[in-house]
Amino acid sequence: QFGSSEQQFRFHQPIRITAVSPVGGYTTGGDTVEVFGENFVNTEYLVLQFGDNLFLCSPGAPATECPVGATHVQNALTFLDSNRLTFTAPSSPLATRKNILASNNNNEWSASLASYDYYTTSTTCPPSLSNPCRGNGDCLEIPGSNPRVQGCICKQGYSGIDCSVGPQVLSVEPSIGLASGGYNVKVHAYNVAYSAQQTYRVRIGGSTTLSATLLGPNLMEFRVPTSSEIGYIGPATVGKSVEITVNNQVWTTNGVLLRLMPDPVMASIVPNAGHYLGGVKVTLNGQNFIDTDKLRLRIGDLLANGTTFVTESRIVATTQACLGDCGNFTVADPISLTVNSGVSYTQSTLTFRYVPDPALVQVTPNTGSNTGGTPTLVSGFIVDGNSLTCDFGGTRVSASYHIPTASMVCNSPASAVTGVVPVRMSNDGQVFSPPANCSQFPTRCFEYRPPVAITRVVPTLGPVGGQTSVTIVGTNFFQLGAGQATCTFGSLTSNMVFVDSSHYTCESPPSGAVGDVAFHISPNGVDAIGSGQFQFSYYVHPTLLSSAGDTLIPMGTPLSGGTSVTITGSNFRLSGDGIRVRFLAFDGSGVQTVSGRATYVNSQEIRVVSPPLNHTATVSMAVSVSLNDGLQYSPPAFDPFVYYTQPDFREIVPHLGPRLGETAVMLVGDGFVNLRGKARCRFGTQTVSAFFDDSGATAVMRCISPPSPIPTWVVVEVALDGQVFSNVKTVKFQYFGEYDVTSVTPAGGPSAGGTTTTVNGVGFFMSGTLLQCFFGDGSAQCAPDTPYPCYIPVPATYVSPTAVTCVTPSIPPGGSVTERYPVRLGINGEFSQSCPNVVPGYACPLKAGLAFTYYSDVQVARILPNSGQVMGGTRVTISGSNFRVDLDQATRCMFTLCTIEDVVMSGDNFGQFQPGKTDCSGATVQSPATAVTSTNEIVCQTPVAASADSHFAIVDVSLNSGSTKQRRYGPTCPDGCPVTYFFYSLPLLGTLIPALGPETGGTHVTIVGVGFIGQQNTQMKCRFGAEESNAATTGVTNAVQFLTQSTMKCIAPPQTASDVRMQVSLNGLEGDFTDALLGPLYKYHVAPTLTGVPVPSAGAAGGGTTITLTGTNFRPGLIRCKFWTTAAEGGLDLVTAAEYLSSTEVTCPTPSVSVSQLVSISISLNAQDYSPHYLVRLFFFFPNPTIHYLVPSGGPAESG
Repeated sequence: QFGSSEQQFRFHQPIRITAVSPVGGYTTGGDTVEVFGENFVNTEYLVLQFGDNLFLCSPGAPATECPVGATHVQNALTFLDSNRLTFTAPSSPLATRKNILASNNNNEWSASLASYDYYTTSTTCPPSLSNPCRGNGDCLEIPGSNPRVQGCICKQGYSGIDCSVGPQVLSVEPSIGLASGGYNVKVHAYNVAYSAQQTYRVRIGGSTTLSATLLGPNLMEFRVPTSSEIGYIGPATVGKSVEITVNNQVWTTNGVLLRLMPDPVMASIVPNAGHYLGGVKVTLNGQNFIDTDKLRLRIGDLLANGTTFVTESRIVATTQACLGDCGNFTVADPISLTVNSGVSYTQSTLTFRYVPDPALVQVTPNTGSNTGGTPTLVSGFIVDGNSLTCDFGGTRVSASYHIPTASMVCNSPASAVTGVVPVRMSNDGQVFSPPANCSQFPTRCFEYRPPVAITRVVPTLGPVGGQTSVTIVGTNFFQLGAGQATCTFGSLTSNMVFVDSSHYTCESPPSGAVGDVAFHISPNGVDAIGSGQFQFSYYVHPTLLSSAGDTLIPMGTPLSGGTSVTITGSNFRLSGDGIRVRFLAFDGSGVQTVSGRATYVNSQEIRVVSPPLNHTATVSMAVSVSLNDGLQYSPPAFDPFVYYTQPDFREIVPHLGPRLGETAVMLVGDGFVNLRGKARCRFGTQTVSAFFDDSGATAVMRCISPPSPIPTWVVVEVALDGQVFSNVKTVKFQYFGEYDVTSVTPAGGPSAGGTTTTVNGVGFFMSGTLLQCFFGDGSAQCAPDTPYPCYIPVPATYVSPTAVTCVTPSIPPGGSVTERYPVRLGINGEFSQSCPNVVPGYACPLKAGLAFTYYSDVQVARILPNSGQVMGGTRVTISGSNFRVDLDQATRCMFTLCTIEDVVMSGDNFGQFQPGKTDCSGATVQSPATAVTSTNEIVCQTPVAASADSHFAIVDVSLNSGSTKQRRYGPTCPDGCPVTYFFYSLPLLGTLIPALGPETGGTHVTIVGVGFIGQQNTQMKCRFGAEESNAATTGVTNAVQFLTQSTMKCIAPPQTASDVRMQVSLNGLEGDFTDALLGPLYKYHVAPTLTGVPVPSAGAAGGGTTITLTGTNFRPGLIRCKFWTTAAEGGLDLVTAAEYLSSTEVTCPTPSVSVSQLVSISISLNAQDYSPHYLVRLFFFFPNPTIHYLVPSGGPAESG
């Protein structure tokens, strides 16, 4: 909401000062000075800045803009015109220069500036001796002066004390012109003196000099040369300065610009046709247009009104009414343009045509969607112009000229509502035909309807012969006159019939080609509804004839249907509508049924489930296929298809057979039909092929029993079509125990027997003591007097229908470890497993590979090392005999846990078997051999132990992947038989005593911890950092010793002074060392050195004197002082505990000695290793003093 009062704001071009006249005066001031420039505005805010801090104000300047004071002069500036200002020069105390700036609003100042110079009154020819009279005159004696003085004698046209008052250029008219030249330009100037010699000249851009003519006071004129004349200037769109001279010597310097533009180029005029009464706004588009008030657009001989420059590429104008008959509205007038009010015109190839009153005759079609976009043909008096326009109820859209009908075509605009609106037309987009009364002239109006939308088209395909009835489903369907609505199939159309608001129908036209075509509808004859969304496919009817074999497989189905029928032929294709199959009786009775949707397999095959037929007797049918959901069917297949009643199946002969099948049976009953080998029998859930046999008096079906997994009774049924079975449920077949053997695992074991083997196969069942395994060959059971070949039966244990287990006997008498012994399984004491449906017997062929190999018994003698951690991974070597290099993949190292009931775990008998025990009863773990190096040696990595606690395990070797435990040892065992292995938990290291020692090593270090196992491990090792404690590093044979289960002793090897971690391996193997990061710290130190003398250096033999020792390299620990003498001196050797004070000082008490003597002193930092740097005979033990009496023995309490 705005207030009622108004203020005005004036925009002006940037203000510019071009010159000051005169440019100087005496310091006394008082001279009238004119300021020349551009864009001065007569306002009270107009102000000049004179010098740095003086402002000359206009009359009426507000006090806020021109306050009273030394810096502002009120009413000091006079506005003459937009190019001139004047003021009176104020006095100046000094001869100096004052810069001058101008502002129209006391805020934004001129970009250019001028200056005014002050001269002293004694200056003869200002401004200076080096530049007298500013070059506009000569410094001479002034005629008639008395006394004679010199002064400026000014050149023609100049005056003033310094000859600075002269001509000034104010403006040029026009200031913009064409660079092509040929026209005159006026120069508005000031102070232009008359020159009888006509020495008027104009200089353009500082270089081109042209003659000029004085037209009157302060007005000159010159001609801009053309390109063919001398002095041609050329384009200068930014502008070139125009300066003048009146004496052909001195030129102005105002810098007024003349812009020279390229010739305009006229590209188009919009509209290019308009109403004859004029008033049509036209837009001229092109290039190089000039912003000048002399700009005029001409149409033929008529000047347009209000020609207005918009941009350098656009001009607008308004047409005048045409003259006379307007060229009978058939003549197109040429377009031309002038930039100098008609002095000259630039011609173009453009034309403009006057047209009569617009008159609309008809709109076709006159209905469409309110979403717009309906192509509409509007007829009337139409001119092929570029501004054809349609108006739909007030909404205008561009139109195009339709040459065949001399009409215009426009797309209907969108409408927010539905309903009828009048349509108007215009040839120029501005003058429109009058709106029609839509109830009286409906063909001149347009009806907006809700948009038509298609949701689906059914069917989507049809034969190339056409005549497919197509239904279109959607919304907002409507009805027009007959023949207007169409369906389009590619390039073919057919009439569309309105059914209701959501359904149309049409019939596909015949097509000469197979394939997909675009489909759409046109309810109004033009709008393409559904274009790009829907397709219709033309096809050739399938041919139902197989190139090889039967066309219909199977060739029949029961009356209840349900048979999957494969139909072979050609020209099948995928169908979104659905493929259907018709079954029509051959006898002309009209009996028929149609399937559900069939499944497309490929172009030569489909599959369909036969539908039920409402009939009571067997009937032969013709089969046809429809690719468009049953609307049109192909010619029928040549082969007939039979719908039959289910047969009356009553008996199977014989009614039993072996479990492995292959029993030939006959199905007896009535109603069997020959469907060319597609019939099947079903035994329980298994189906086999059935065959029609009518060679006897009665037709029967024959089939062979399939295998059955278990002995059982099963229901037998028959399906003549191979799919839909009779479902009688009263005929049964009995399977009995035929079986088959496939493998034996393991397939090898020791000659002593005892290997638990698994016999795998099918058809096993429990048969009590008759279930047996047979090892060996021949027809007789092995006996002491029966040489090989023979067989040994052993009991078998039923596990499942596919597995039994049995324990191998010892190798048959006379057998060899190099032979493979056949393995058979007897469920009833016979050997029929490999010969189904054959009388059992030894002649039955042996199953390939079904055999067992014996090998010599393995003996275990020793394992090294004989202990390792419970986490496994210890590399061990097992010595013994009868190992097999060729069985390395099946060789296993076995470790069976010995419980405390098996082995003594404490006391003197630690590790020995309990009384009466020679084996272990715990869980067994195993690991594959990493190498079988010979028949006497195996290398393994121990597995994870059966228990996380330390324990013994009995050691065994299996050559059949762990199936057999032999427990055979010897003949001699260096470490005792049976051979055992000790699994231990890694020891935990606690403290070291001492925890430090000298670099020279040799310190006996006791490790306190948990889990040391002593005599069971002969290869215990200690490691101090990276150095191992052994005979080589310490010079001591037993450098490592087991003490107790919680202590062991190691001798420190030499190392440089450093802190290292202690590690222990109980079996001496690298991989079994304890974690270095968890080991206690041992500190190597530099041997301490004692220096100086003890303080005190003597003490009583009774001891107890605390002495202080000095030296180097002392550190906290078990510090001890040793007081000693040589053997020759009596062999004194006494030690006392010392106290650490610093790295250079300790104290210790003296011991008690029996005699007075001189002794040496040594120091140890760990109570064990004494430094070689000691004090020799530097402490004296003197006899203990004895007090006999005190004299006097009393005194006064005051003491003294």
